[in-house]
Amino acid sequence: MLTELLREAETSVERRPSADIQLENRDDVIIQSRASKFFCGEQRTSSPFDDSSGNEAIGPAEVAILQSMVTGGHMLSFKAHFLSELPSLLPLSNTLTHLNVSFNCLQVFPKDICQLTQLKDLRLRNNPIREIPSAIRSLKSLQLLSIPFNLLTDLPQGLSCIH
Repeated sequence: MLTELLREAETSVERRPSADIQLENRDDVIIQSRASKFFCGEQRTSSPFDDSSGNEAIGPAEVAILQSMVTGGHMLSFKAHFLSELPSLLPLSNTLTHLNVSFNCLQVFPKDICQLTQLKDLRLRNNPIREIPSAIRSLKSLQLLSIPFNLLTDLPQGLSCIH
């Protein structure tokens, strides 16, 4: 079977000069593509996530939000996405109950979070956030706030009275 794949890869390269194949040994086939316009002998179609100039119109964060919406919109995790800002969370403002944005690069507390009326569990661990806004008190359903390993020096007054 590997031999058949190697033969197919060799012939497909002859048809399409945009792909390079390096055969290190008979066990490895490394295909390096330079913007290949073909896949398995067929021309590639454009991605629905690319704009007209070929740039990404929707990124991984937006895909995570869409996936959350499709599954009911209750949970969303951006854990270790290394985001410096969050995309709009407003589509989930009435459904989101659990949000994990730990291990990112958020320097400012995302304001959209304060509009998540059903939020029960908020995890902000390991971000360089310096301040939690007093608007966090509007999260009346919040039961768990995890904020270790941030750069906080103070907490808003009345934070312990949220729930």
